Amino acid sequence: MTLPKIRRLGYGKSAMSLSLRFILPLFVALSLISWASISVVEKLTESWFIRDVEARARTIGNALELPVKFALETDNDKERRERLLDVFHKTTQDERLFGLALCREGDRLPFARTLDFPQMVDCAGEVLQGRSTGVLPFRRAPIHVSYVKMVLDSKPVTLLL
Repeated sequence: MTLPKIRRLGYGKSAMSLSLRFILPLFVALSLISWASISVVEKLTESWFIRDVEARARTIGNALELPVKFALETDNDKERRERLLDVFHKTTQDERLFGLALCREGDRLPFARTLDFPQMVDCAGEVLQGRSTGVLPFRRAPIHVSYVKMVLDSKPVTLLL
């Protein structure tokens, strides 16, 4: 067979054009699947992250229960606040914990709080619409706030992380 006869029969198509018929639709399909799955992966990652932060907040709250109890054992409010701030300062040395505050039952504002603790967060949980945990916009980045309830010597208090 001569070369012109092969091309007339269709055998002369290049391997590149055949592979493009397969590769181009495959690329388009994979791109569409990737684009569609981005939101699912993003929501899943965010929920895992929030669940992890909530678990860490509960762990910190449980670990601070005894130091907070000892800090509140004095009769003087000024001394209680100083002791609590000392405990809070030592706890917030870790860069992943932004601030701490302690609320007594019935108070709207925290009894004691670190300097970096956001002022918009109050004891009533109005910023989180009554939820015990949530993400709030703050300065340059969002922060995760958790309300950890404790009972110390039959007195309910709330630790804000």
